[in-house]
Order: sequence, then C-alpha cells, then structure tokens
Amino acid sequence: MIEKVIEEYNRYRVPEAEAKIIGKEENEVKIWIKVPCRTCGLYDYVEDILYFMEEFGLKGRIVETKEMENETGNEFIVRIKIKD
Repeated sequence: MIEKVIEEYNRYRVPEAEAKIIGKEENEVKIWIKVPCRTCGLYDYVEDILYFMEEFGLKGRIVETKEMENETGNEFIVRIKIKD
C-alpha cells in the first residue's frame, strides 16, 4: 500500500519534489526525498507524505529526517513509523 502512496505523491509533486522507497519493514518505511532546496519548505514536502498516507487509510508519524551527505543539500532520508 505504501508503494501506491509514493506513486500518488510523485504524481502530484514531481518535478518540485520526488520520493522513493529505499527500505521497508513491517511497521516502518524509509523514503528518499529530493526537494527543490533546503529552505523551500522541506517539512511541508515531508509532511505531505503523511497526508497522502491518510488518503489510503494509513496513519504514520515521522521518526527521523536525515540530510544526505552530498553537494546538493536537498536530498533527505525520512523514516516513517506506520501506525495500526
């Protein structure tokens, strides 16, 4: 189900933001997300994933947002705990 969430997210957010699932466990998902810039509402783009989850009947909370070490400064790894 989370795959459909990310697919829908990208449908509405690309090219401004893009997300990919890079890891998945039973109750947690790791998502790579690229945003236009660090100061362009990073958390808005990240929190949008939670809103898309709700549309698919899933609830979640962000447990970690970590900046990737690269030159762009606009790529992040987000860990989301999926609630029952």
